[in-house]
Amino acid sequence: MVWVFNHSVWVFNHSSNVGPSPSKRGYLYALGAAIFGGTIPALSKLLVATTGPLVISSLVFLIGGLVLLPYKPRKLPTGRGILLIPAIGIMGALAAPVLYLYGIQHSTAVNASLLTNSEVFFTALIAFVVFHEKLKRKQIVSSQGS
Repeated sequence: MVWVFNHSVWVFNHSSNVGPSPSKRGYLYALGAAIFGGTIPALSKLLVATTGPLVISSLVFLIGGLVLLPYKPRKLPTGRGILLIPAIGIMGALAAPVLYLYGIQHSTAVNASLLTNSEVFFTALIAFVVFHEKLKRKQIVSSQGS
């Protein structure tokens, strides 16, 4: 990954041995995601009172897209993957956030957060029913703590 800052080029090499190990880095990323993800219901509730859900959802994904622009994918999708991208985009980046924000608009932030935490259950249920994945006891128990 290359960053340009003050007319100098910085190269970030993911395979370098500088910094935490890959497993520790994974835990740090997961912790960061949990912290930032946990603020979404409360901040969204504050914003949805003065701004529409569609505007908030659009801005969130626009900012996310702009942040990810410097990253170059290691492997581009081909074949069936290209066909799935629009479906994933419509469901995951359009329908789900807009419906979520409409729900926050008509609910409390606490209730919205509780419903958001049910995402783990529904993801596992869809994986089991649609994709016929086997759920191990360890996976079921760990999903109960989420």
